[in-house]
Amino acid sequence: MAVGRAARGGTRAKKAVTHETGISGSFKDTEYREDAGGGYDGPPPTPGLYAARLVSVEQHTTTEDSICWIFEIVAGKYSGWRGWVYTNMSTAKFKTQQILVAMELMEPEGEVNMTFEDIRAKANPLRVRVQNEQYDGDAVPKIRGFLTADGTAPADEAEPEEEDPDFKEDPKPAARSRRGRKAEPEPEPEPDKAEGIDLDALEEELEDMSLADLKKKAKEFGLSRTDIKDLDEEDLIDAIMERAEEQDPPF
Repeated sequence: MAVGRAARGGTRAKKAVTHETGISGSFKDTEYREDAGGGYDGPPPTPGLYAARLVSVEQHTTTEDSICWIFEIVAGKYSGWRGWVYTNMSTAKFKTQQILVAMELMEPEGEVNMTFEDIRAKANPLRVRVQNEQYDGDAVPKIRGFLTADGTAPADEAEPEEEDPDFKEDPKPAARSRRGRKAEPEPEPEPDKAEGIDLDALEEELEDMSLADLKKKAKEFGLSRTDIKDLDEEDLIDAIMERAEEQDPPF
C-alpha cells in the first residue's frame, strides 16, 4: 500500500488556485501601505461644499493615464474625512482640468507639466462638493465637484463651509434643480412645448443603470465609442451629465 502511494506521488497535490477561483501569489515585492483613510471615524459628510486639501495624487492602475486623487476635509465637524476621485487624460480630461484649476495650478485653458510630487507640494487649498450616491440602497458621499478656496458658490450663512442648499435634497414638491432654480411642480408642461433636460431626474436614472446601459445612454447624448472607452460607472455618469448640461438650454 505504501509503495502504491509513493508511485502516485506520496501525498495528494494541492489544487491550483487561479485568478478566477481565488488569490494566489507572493507579496515580497510589494510595499505595504496603510489605509489612506487618515483614521477618520466620524459620521459621513452631508451634501454640500467643504474646505479641503489634497492629500495624495498618483498613477492608478486602471490605464496608463489614470490618476487617483485623495482629498481631505479640513474644517467643520467632518474634518478629517477623505474622498477618492479618479480621472484620466484621455476620456475624463475635463475632471483633471477642474481639479488643477481649483488648486490654482493652472488657468482654465492653460497647460501643465508637473510631477505628482510637485502637484502635492504646490497645490493650494480648495473646496470640494460632496453629493450622496446610492449603492446597494445606502447613501454614500462622493466628491463630485471642485472650486477654488475663495470661489463663488451658494452657501448657507450659518455653516458656509458645509451647507449648500442647491445640492441638498428637499422633501418639498418644489425642489431646487442642479443649477439652483426652483422647479415648479404645477402646471404640467404642454405636450408640444419645448422642455429642457431634467438634470436631477437624469442623474437619478443614471445611478441605477448598469455599465452596459450607461454606455447606451452615453451614445444617446452624442458620446462616441472612443469617448467612453475604459470608463467605469462613475466616469460615465460624469461624462453624460457634462454633455447633458451642455445640451440643456439656459432659461
